[in-house]
Amino acid sequence: MKTRSGRDPALSDAPQFAADDGEFVFSDVAYLKGQEQRARVILRTALWVIAVLSALWASGLVFMVGLSAAVIINVAVAVIATALLMLQSRMAYVHVHHAVFWIAFVYIWLLQLFAEGVSAAHVASAHLWFLVIVVGSFLTAIRTTRSTLAIYAFLPFASLLVCEFGLVTSVPVLALGPEEIGHMRGVTVASVFVTTVLLTTAWLREAARAEAGMVAANNRLEALLENMLPRPISERLRREGRKFADGIADCSVLFADIVGFTELASNMPAEKLVRLLDEIFSRFDELTHAAGLEKIKTIGDAYMVAAGLPDPRPDHAAALVHLAVEMRAVVREYANIGVRVGINSGGVVAGIIGTRRFIYDLWGDTVNIASRMESHGVADEIQISESTYLAVKDLYECQPRGEIPIKGKGDMPVYLLVGRKIRGNTAPSV
Repeated sequence: MKTRSGRDPALSDAPQFAADDGEFVFSDVAYLKGQEQRARVILRTALWVIAVLSALWASGLVFMVGLSAAVIINVAVAVIATALLMLQSRMAYVHVHHAVFWIAFVYIWLLQLFAEGVSAAHVASAHLWFLVIVVGSFLTAIRTTRSTLAIYAFLPFASLLVCEFGLVTSVPVLALGPEEIGHMRGVTVASVFVTTVLLTTAWLREAARAEAGMVAANNRLEALLENMLPRPISERLRREGRKFADGIADCSVLFADIVGFTELASNMPAEKLVRLLDEIFSRFDELTHAAGLEKIKTIGDAYMVAAGLPDPRPDHAAALVHLAVEMRAVVREYANIGVRVGINSGGVVAGIIGTRRFIYDLWGDTVNIASRMESHGVADEIQISESTYLAVKDLYECQPRGEIPIKGKGDMPVYLLVGRKIRGNTAPSV
């Protein structure tokens, strides 16, 4: 089917939902996944530090004392750390976490015992690395029980106290002079400081990236929620967290139904039919949004709009009549179909009920009569009830159609919209 301009709307570009690289909603699974990614960044940083420092220590020890057990141990630690760096992406996070902790914990003790020993007689430095382990344990505590985290914090802290206060005594394996010990202390203090900064910076950077992702996901979720519910209603639902229904004393309700859609459905492929309906209703959505009115829902090929709720507005009837004129103009662009519109004004009950798939809906006689205005209407005409007529008669010229039977209400007078009044006269028929 083509429009009167000759184009086929069913073959036009339908609105598409673009894929997003980020999570659409920040679910529990996405949150844990993000936590693990941040922790892995920190563990990779720690492994790089261990690999580089152990390699430097091995080189320095070869230069100072030649080949020794200390050199072999440092080379082995460098190899293990490098291998773990290459394999960590294939390993479960918890295994990488435990491996990095114990490699660092044992390696620091070996450095302390080999280079400085344990004694209260002199100021040592290698055990300052235990502070880094404590910080790293808290930054990487993902899927870790409290007892495990307590052990990972207690062991390095207790080791720090033992070495700092010389609670036990151990003679250093390497016989280093005072100048060499001084140089080693300076390098260790600087390395501890730089490593701590690297770990915390990596964590802050990843945390900032995660926060940005959460904000973006939340914004997308907010936009989705606002497309489903009016903003005041979505805000109230978030604030109160429960279903509700309010009485609205004065509003208007519109129903629009595509005439000829059933016949069209039997002659058009389902995919093209849906694309056509989507195109028409999308244009209805734009008109409704521009007018500041509330789309309530679609029911098959019927479209429901309300004015004067959730926020009241005195011109609710006139606003809906104007929208109906614009909607009819849209449908007139398409051949072989028309639209039948019905409008009624009065009080309704509006709110959210049920426990799943919330929708902001309306109930009451006003809604039922508005639906009858449409179903008992005329193709390509806008039929309004007497209450709506009384609200817009000073703005629009309307033609009485007589009375029609309304289920449960008896015979009711109805009117067909003719045109908008201009300075007391009637404009050309709309």
